[in-house]
Amino acid sequence: MRAMFQDLARQAMVATGAVVALSLVMAGCQPAGGEPAIEPKPAVEEARPVVKEAAPPDKATAPAASEDKQPGETATPSAPLPEGVAARVNGEPITRDELIEVLLKRYGQRALDSIIQHRVIRQEAARLNVTASERDVADALDEFYIRGRFPEEMPLGERKKQWAQRLTARGLTMEDFTRDMEAELLLKEVVARRANVTDEMVRAEFDRRHGEKLLLREIVVADEKKAGEIHAELEAGGDFNALASKHSANRREARDGGKIALPVARGTRTKAFEEAAWSLQEGQFSKPFQVGRTWTLLKLDGKTAPETVKFDDVKERYREELLRREEARMRPQALGELMDAATIERRTPLVESEKP
Repeated sequence: MRAMFQDLARQAMVATGAVVALSLVMAGCQPAGGEPAIEPKPAVEEARPVVKEAAPPDKATAPAASEDKQPGETATPSAPLPEGVAARVNGEPITRDELIEVLLKRYGQRALDSIIQHRVIRQEAARLNVTASERDVADALDEFYIRGRFPEEMPLGERKKQWAQRLTARGLTMEDFTRDMEAELLLKEVVARRANVTDEMVRAEFDRRHGEKLLLREIVVADEKKAGEIHAELEAGGDFNALASKHSANRREARDGGKIALPVARGTRTKAFEEAAWSLQEGQFSKPFQVGRTWTLLKLDGKTAPETVKFDDVKERYREELLRREEARMRPQALGELMDAATIERRTPLVESEKP
């Protein structure tokens, strides 16, 4: 039992740094500029340890000055510490068992959750016969260095070196990072088996980007009664722009007579908004309809012309983009479903007094 606790505590050691390897996989993958990365934050974390043994005097090297080192502290003891001793303070030992107990109490549950998630992902990948080859992992690492948060002019070799240093500062190794990248790829492939993009979804995306758009004005108010009063004024010949300036809760739009700044494409608003907006003819205004906790009236000023882009020229690119978005959206849900379906038995509490 002690061996099990020790193994878990080694995992918990890294959790003390508050940043673990897999959370860094995607944290460093955000591009420096332009379009935001489609991938979300990873759904999985796993802590990985680096446990350093005390070095004998003949093999120890003089440590560099460190901000973590306190006055009077000796990084390397004058003689090898006894087996089972993690540190010694004024001759008084701190045992590995003491360290393990503290780590389990403070960080054990978080580390255990990470390990359980990893195990569930790998089991599901094995069930689906999903693998991540060495080539797949290498390609993912290359993509990470290309897209990661590094200065644009930094050479590839320097990026790798800098990243290795950042991992080391968190008690991690490149081997840890590579294993976690593999787990991330496995999760992505598991989710890909569930994701589906239909022809209708691709066509809707094309229409959203290149189809005609509406030039609209709106009046947004807090309650149905007020919206009804404004609608009655419009029916009586009231000026939409003036009423928007006077009553609309969206003050930025109100200053411009309720004008919505950007043309509105299909599939970008709520169902009620879409139904009201696309049923209007130029110059017409809508009846009040509810959006969340507010009520809205619309007026159509006009429409933009569709762009001269051929659907067949872009449909496969849009399909791939939609697939990546769908996979990103589904990942937390898929992992949650796998966790719910798994039979997980936990020791509670993790730390308990051992019986003689």
